[in-house]
Amino acid sequence: MIPLWDTSRRPINFAIMTALIIAANVIVFILELGGGDEFVTRWSVVPADIMMGCTMDYDSLKKAGSSVGTGAMIVMDESTCMVRALERLARFYMSESCGQCTPCREGTGWLDRMLKRIIAGQGRSEDLGLLLDVANRIEGHTICALGDAAAWPVQSFLKHFRHEFQYMIEHKGRSILGEPAAGAAVAA
Repeated sequence: MIPLWDTSRRPINFAIMTALIIAANVIVFILELGGGDEFVTRWSVVPADIMMGCTMDYDSLKKAGSSVGTGAMIVMDESTCMVRALERLARFYMSESCGQCTPCREGTGWLDRMLKRIIAGQGRSEDLGLLLDVANRIEGHTICALGDAAAWPVQSFLKHFRHEFQYMIEHKGRSILGEPAAGAAVAA
């Protein structure tokens, strides 16, 4: 099963033989199986211009700075605020942490609170380095893979979309997309 989720449509699951997946180009998968041009977007956890040249195999995705992981894809278009998208992922991992490992239990909470602070317009320039530092301290230091899974989006979002985070900090919570600052209305 290959889940494909687009921010503007309902999730789709595909049951495809592994041999077909390995041979498939990411753009062919998104265009042909995903439902057409509306799935082709400018943004993804790894920018689309990098991902579109990949085949869906371990080596190609590793070279692009990603991995096969669960095989799921989230396609985000240019109307997606990457800071808010990362906060939503961080909130998910924080809520899913069992609390057994200190790096995961404490680190996922730190990540989520820092991202909420940035969205609320109270972020500081040093928060970006601190986010990366906390993610690096979680990665590889937990019993299960949830800690790594929580750290990797922070690392890749900051690598590819750091300018959006910097913009939001400099503009007191206003998104680079022109969305108003969230202020105290940040969802819990």
